[in-house]
Amino acid sequence: MVVEDGTVQAATSREESLRRGLRALAHELTTAEARERERIARDLHDEIGQILTVARFMVQQLKGMPPAEQGPHIDELADMLAQASRATRSATFDLSSKVLDLGLEEALVELAGRLSRAGGAVFRVDGHLPPVEWPEPARWVLYRVVRELASNVQRHARAHLAIIRLGGDARGLTIAVTDDGIGIAADWASRGPSREGGFGLVSAHSQMQVLGGTLVVESGIGRGTCATVSLPVNGLLSP
Repeated sequence: MVVEDGTVQAATSREESLRRGLRALAHELTTAEARERERIARDLHDEIGQILTVARFMVQQLKGMPPAEQGPHIDELADMLAQASRATRSATFDLSSKVLDLGLEEALVELAGRLSRAGGAVFRVDGHLPPVEWPEPARWVLYRVVRELASNVQRHARAHLAIIRLGGDARGLTIAVTDDGIGIAADWASRGPSREGGFGLVSAHSQMQVLGGTLVVESGIGRGTCATVSLPVNGLLSP
């Protein structure tokens, strides 16, 4: 009877722990979604809005040009509109659920390609993820966390090369984002929200903890950065 009571208590404690974890994850995902909307709105305004404003100005200029002089300007205008189209597709991808349709590994390959085409560092994906069918919330969190890490490299690291290394086995997965950039300060976790991406790192760390995983950042000023995400199969949201 004592053994049975202990077993029941352990199961109850585990259930309550799961509930607390799921509530915390729901809060983190809601917060992350709000920040994501703000980021996409800012990108649409800053990038696509500026491109279209300049394109509109160029169209007005073309109206007053002799046809013989319009060729180079039309080519430049076409390049600008193509850039706006790429930025629109990128925003559409981020707003859609294609990460779930493609699968996590394929979505990360697509992410690396988009970031490389955007300029700055060249992103490469090495390795493969283990054949584990992660539940939808876990896939979303993993994708968002890796995207945050990679976006920080693109925006702040001044790196030439960034590698997203995929690995793991039947026990779980690891995803490491490494770069040859300027590195970050060792006390990033204690800085809280910042315009330099600190808030994103702290939030990513928190989301991985809720999943039952980890985010470990190894870096130093001038030494590049290696951020490793790990998630065991027996984590909080394992199948």
